[in-house]
This record gives sequence, C-alpha cells and structure tokens, in this order.
Amino acid sequence: MKGGDVVCRSEERKKRNQRKLGNRLAPHLCVILLILVSMLVGCGSSTSLTSSVSPEAKTESLGTQVDRDNQQNVQEMAKNEIQTETSNSDTNRTADQEPVTHPAAAQDRKLVYKAEITMEVKEYDAVKLSINDLIHRTGGYITDYSDTQNDHEHGGVYTVRVPAEKFQATITMLEQLDVERFERSYTTQDVTEEYVDLESRLKAKRLVEARLLGYMEKATKAEDLLSFSDTLATTQEEIERIVGRQKYLNNLVSMSTIQLRVYESVENIAAKKLEEAFGERIGRTLNSSLEALVGLGKGILLTAVALLPFVIVFSILVFPIVYIVRRRRRSRGASKQKE
Repeated sequence: MKGGDVVCRSEERKKRNQRKLGNRLAPHLCVILLILVSMLVGCGSSTSLTSSVSPEAKTESLGTQVDRDNQQNVQEMAKNEIQTETSNSDTNRTADQEPVTHPAAAQDRKLVYKAEITMEVKEYDAVKLSINDLIHRTGGYITDYSDTQNDHEHGGVYTVRVPAEKFQATITMLEQLDVERFERSYTTQDVTEEYVDLESRLKAKRLVEARLLGYMEKATKAEDLLSFSDTLATTQEEIERIVGRQKYLNNLVSMSTIQLRVYESVENIAAKKLEEAFGERIGRTLNSSLEALVGLGKGILLTAVALLPFVIVFSILVFPIVYIVRRRRRSRGASKQKE
C-alpha cells in the first residue's frame, strides 16, 4: 500500500509541474503569435501600397535616379579628363629634351638672325644721314640709339630691326658706305623646336577650354561650377602666355636685329678741325668782301636817290636857258650866212 501511495504522489507532482509550465509558457506564446500576426499584416499593406503605385510614378523615379547617376558620371568623367588633359599638356613642356620630328618643322625653320657691326668712318655726320636713309629704304626701323662724343671719338650706337629677307642685303649696303674699318659677327638661333612645342601645347589647352565650357553648361551643383570656373581661368591664362610667346618668336623671326656701332676717330676729328679753321678764315674773308661790296652799292644808290631831287630842279631851270641860247646861236649863224 505504501509503495502504491508513493507512485500516485509522484504522478500527481508531475502533472502539477506540467500545469505550472504550461501556465508560464502561455503568455509568451501569445506575444509571439501577436508579433507574427502584425508582421504578416505589415507585409500585406506594403505589398498593397507598392502594387497601388502607378507605373508612371515608377518610371519618373527611375528616370530621376538615372539622371542623377548620369550627372555624377559626367562630372566624374569631366574631372578625370581635365586632369588627363592637363597632365598631357604639362608633359609636352618637356618636349625640348627629346628630338621633335615634325614634317612642318623640317620644311619651315624658325630662325632668328642677329649681327654685331663696328664701323670706323671718315665723317660720322655724313654717314649718319646715309645710315638713316638706308634703314628707311630697307623697311626697317631704329629701336634704340645713343650718341657719344669725347676727346677720342665721335659716334653713335644703333639697335636696328630689319626684315629677315633683307638682313644680308642691309649688311652689304652698310659695308659699301664710306668706311675705313668694318667688323661684323653673326649669330643664328633656331627656335623651330620651341615653336612646335608651343603649337602642340596650345592645341591641348584649347581642347581643355572647350571641354570645360561644355561641362560648365551641364553642371548643376555650385561646387562643380566653381571648380570648373577656376580651372577654366587657369587654362585661359596659360593660353594667353603661350600665344604671347608665339607672337614674340614670330616677331624675332620676321625682323632681324643689327647692333651697329659707328664712330669717327680723333685723328679725323683733328684734321677736320684744321680744315674747318682754314675754311672759316676763307669764308670770313669772302663774307667781308661781299659785305663791303654790298655796302658800296648801297651807298651809291642812296647818293643817287639823295641827288635826284636836285637834278630834277636843275634840269627844269637849266633846260630853258640852254634852249634859248642855242636858238640865238642858230639865228645868228643864219643871218651871217645871208650877208
């Protein structure tokens, strides 16, 4: 009996424990079920909302997203291309270190001619006029001139620009002037390589400028617009520098430079002074004689003018008397002949 009571008690205890566990798990299961139901309801509403959106709205949203993506891609491509073009144009600056094989450079060389000439002449003043006339006839001009005169020499220094095609002819004509000593030296500078490099850099910068202008038209953000504007300003400044350098080289190539020094030695100056002194004496003597002769003529003319009134009055008074005397003589001579 005792063994049977123990078994019954143990079974009752198990049942009580199971009931207690069920009572404890029931609230948790209810909460879990509620969460699952709310999740299912939310998914259903979201699907219904998404299904209720019109296809046009979907298309617009997709188009907007695509446009944004395209703009971002364009801006990124623009920045990459600008960096690439800038780096390429900068690398072209090192072209002077490598041989340039350009077909136009081999045919049309860009050469700058310069000459230094020293001339000793007999008469600087006369040669100076001849030099000015020669420069004018060749189509050149004087950019700088200085005149010097001291106890040793009298002369001037010229900086002359003449057309390149008349460079040699001008030097030949200078040598044909009345000179006692003629010295000259030439220098030739080939700027073809630099000029070709400038042309390639200018093309690259022009391309960057055009692309920047296109990107600025498409830019939508203020930051990108400011960035493109700064890069464009820098590019345009570089273009102006390249164009200015090209103009300078073209001017050097088209107009050659001649540094000319002309002087008259002290011996010629002294001889000229002696000749001038003797000539001045002759001139002064001749001038004195001419002045005396002119003075004599003036005196005679003034005397004649002063005596003219007296001559007129004397003629008026004397002429009747002379006429009467001659008539009487004639009448007397006629009466004597009759007798």
